[in-house]
Amino acid sequence: MREVYFHPLFPNRVLVIYSGDEKVAVTLSHGNSKSKSKVESDFLMTRKSSRDEMKKRRGYASNIYTELILEAPKDLNSHVVIAPRDMEQVRNAQRSARRQLRMTHETSCSLQHISDETKFISDIVCYPSLMIFCYQPSLLDKVRGLMDHCDIPLMCFSYDTTVVIRDLYVSTLVVRFTEFDERPVIPIMFMIHERKTKSSNQHHFFWQKAVEYLPELEEATNIYIVSREERAIVDAITRFLSNAPSFRCWNDLFEHAKQKLRRMDITSSETVSRYVSNIRHLITRSSLVDYNRELCILSAGCWDHEFTRYFKKCIDPEIARIGRWELAEHGIDTISIDHCDSLDFLIKCIQLEWKNAPVDSMVLCLYHLSENYENRILRGRYAIGDLRDYNLRAHLAELYTFSDDARTDMPEIESPEEIIARLRNACDEGLQEIETGENQDLVLVENINQDGMIQITEEDCAW
Repeated sequence: MREVYFHPLFPNRVLVIYSGDEKVAVTLSHGNSKSKSKVESDFLMTRKSSRDEMKKRRGYASNIYTELILEAPKDLNSHVVIAPRDMEQVRNAQRSARRQLRMTHETSCSLQHISDETKFISDIVCYPSLMIFCYQPSLLDKVRGLMDHCDIPLMCFSYDTTVVIRDLYVSTLVVRFTEFDERPVIPIMFMIHERKTKSSNQHHFFWQKAVEYLPELEEATNIYIVSREERAIVDAITRFLSNAPSFRCWNDLFEHAKQKLRRMDITSSETVSRYVSNIRHLITRSSLVDYNRELCILSAGCWDHEFTRYFKKCIDPEIARIGRWELAEHGIDTISIDHCDSLDFLIKCIQLEWKNAPVDSMVLCLYHLSENYENRILRGRYAIGDLRDYNLRAHLAELYTFSDDARTDMPEIESPEEIIARLRNACDEGLQEIETGENQDLVLVENINQDGMIQITEEDCAW
């Protein structure tokens, strides 16, 4: 039995008296223990400072576990309460820290707040899987203004899906801005989603929204689309943009052929190169007649029978989206998916350095990246700065005046490393305040106009 006595004059002085027979007392194991060895042994809690250290350290749980074991005192009495019990305890601590890093404990509330503040998020689907569609309206206006321009080269729209971390993916539509001499590749639409399945739901959702927010795509005459030969992607593009020229990436074609050869146990670099060279020779013919003639020669005696069946089943039916004679009708010589270097680098930074990044922080990263690209476009159009990234084609210079854009400020260009660092610092500062109890309702979203934090109260989340 426990009795507690308080002093009437000194409320901070408390006397606790435990009474009873210690011989009948039974020490209990940890409440979550399942294994017999843990249930039958006494539970000794790891001290709080050690648990906090597990949350703060970054890296793989196995590495952190090893480091803390080596740093703990050798004395057994101290070691048992300072060192982590096992690797699972470290994983649980990291998982707890990730939950605290979220802008709020309700992700949907955080994403809604970002949408209200930035207008960057247009659609959020929570069930059956998470899908967040994002785009910068002012950047889309700049793409819209280039539609049907006959005095610039064709604009290539490339669509691809990339894994970010764990089971989180980002599908991106990037555009080659041919109004500039450098023909830069700029991402204009994003979709963050949890699953990458053979189902076409996600890709249908993406292209449905792409046409909804940029309906000019349906009738544009100076664009073409490049994607991988994934049936769900091809079906979605065909359904929503049936009039737009759509082609398969050659690099994707070669990579699929190499994978097939590996499955056939054909791994010799010389043999693989020969097959790839044969495919390249076929798709670069000047006409369909030449292609069919060369295909008959290769399949008759040069190729393995299994590879011939693969080619005729998977590649030959789609040759109208691959052959150079088809591309030549649109003034195109070769076809490949364009990759945005800054976007690729930002995703790589998240993969390597910020594995516990919450989804709302990823959205903010993409938002700031879009802001940067818009700034670069404006600097290029109005020839601002001697070291600008893009240079407008000479005959287009007279088309743009400052009155065309309501935006008067020209923020400095940030690199992907600076974007990641700034957002991580915001998350770290927020985590420290949560741990110290200074602000339990802190939302780790930067103020879009200043470096700071946005506060959300319980009333704000009542919706």
